[in-house]
Amino acid sequence: MDYPIYPEKSVAITTYYKDPDYPKKYGTHYGIDMAYQRKYYSGPKNIYAIFDGVVTECVNPSDTTSLKWLNIRHTINGQTIISRYFHFSQINVKKGDKVKKGDIIGIEGKTGVSTGSHLELQYWIVPDDYTYKAGDTKKYAVNPCDYIYLGEDQSCVYDPRKEVKEMPTYVEVPLPEGSTFTCEKSKTLWYRSTPEIKDTNKLGALPKGTYTATATVENDDYTWAKIVVKEDEDERYAAVCEGTSYLTIPKDWEVGDKVIYNGIYHYTNATAGTQKNCIGGEAYIKQVAKGKTHPYLVKHTDENILGTVDGWVDTKYIDFYRVLPSPAYQKGDRVIFNGAYRYTYFDSEASALPATTGEGEVVEVVPTNYPHSYCIKLDAAPTEVYYWVDEEDLQPVEVKDYKELYEEEVEKNKILNEEVENLEKEVSDLRASIVYTQHELDNAIVANKTLTSRLEIDDEKLRKIDAILDE
Repeated sequence: MDYPIYPEKSVAITTYYKDPDYPKKYGTHYGIDMAYQRKYYSGPKNIYAIFDGVVTECVNPSDTTSLKWLNIRHTINGQTIISRYFHFSQINVKKGDKVKKGDIIGIEGKTGVSTGSHLELQYWIVPDDYTYKAGDTKKYAVNPCDYIYLGEDQSCVYDPRKEVKEMPTYVEVPLPEGSTFTCEKSKTLWYRSTPEIKDTNKLGALPKGTYTATATVENDDYTWAKIVVKEDEDERYAAVCEGTSYLTIPKDWEVGDKVIYNGIYHYTNATAGTQKNCIGGEAYIKQVAKGKTHPYLVKHTDENILGTVDGWVDTKYIDFYRVLPSPAYQKGDRVIFNGAYRYTYFDSEASALPATTGEGEVVEVVPTNYPHSYCIKLDAAPTEVYYWVDEEDLQPVEVKDYKELYEEEVEKNKILNEEVENLEKEVSDLRASIVYTQHELDNAIVANKTLTSRLEIDDEKLRKIDAILDE
């Protein structure tokens, strides 16, 4: 699945879709305004195509004040989209040109009705056979922020409403051929253009029936089935919700197959035996007993967590193998818990329990396909109190080794010694200045005495001259 990007490298949203602060004399604002901010971005003010498409309309007057704008028609994840761009200072494409996502189509400007340099982007979702009409803005325009995302080389510098989103990182896991998705309740389960819980990507209520499922996606706390709603139609997504839908994955496992075991229960034999709880994870099929209540003997691959215990399990407790993300923390790691939520067990679906914040240690880690992968023991909690928590509620404690601390102290002493040397030099220079000043003062005293002596001689001469004149 591919997604459209923002049309500027450095995104600063100045006016939102249907912004209540937009001047009423201009009517409703059906797009978003953005403008390059020189405080954060010094590159060219290029405007980029949000997705692959064809330029269908282009108005590019030769003067520098009349509005320059263009439309690009796209097919994005099965929908027909028209992206509209306004206020260019320069347009680099023409009607009929094919563009790729990220191609430069022009330069930001302030042509038309504008108080400053910016770009207005509109995002229209239209019928496949739609022909553009200028008066259809209200009919087809939607909030662009609900559909476009920041690309790898883009950043957001101003977004007071927090509507700008990072590019999704959905991982689609292919299903075995012949997998199906079943909708049990018509008009209850919605199917969507993307695996997200939001009204803007709803495509309609899914009719009762069974559909081909090609992949799953984990997102918004749901498993999403990628399904074909109708023949020859693009694949869509529907959430696997208890009571309204379920996903059937062919599970005719053979000896040696690698699987994911969910750890809910395993048994001591294929018929019945003692039921035991066990932490799940990567495993392989060691033995098959078809027709039995618990037909698969599972051998766990993670010896550190699960030991050497083999267990007979039900078909529903094992799943097709997929690479699980590595845990962010390991047993023994020091962490800080934010106190948000805690659970009684790693796969608990019950409401979160009251908790306290604080520093502690990770005492157990389970595979990342479980809701709450980390068991922690807080330093301030009683000895017997342990919390199962989510990764998002933890952060690492920075622990520095002795070598690093020693090197830091050496660096601090080096800086301190340099400061002492600078002070000693300043003191030495000051003393030299004082000596020089004293020398100058001594010279001034001698010069003053000499001048005084001369003045006395001159006074004596003047008295003699006065005496001669009196005679």
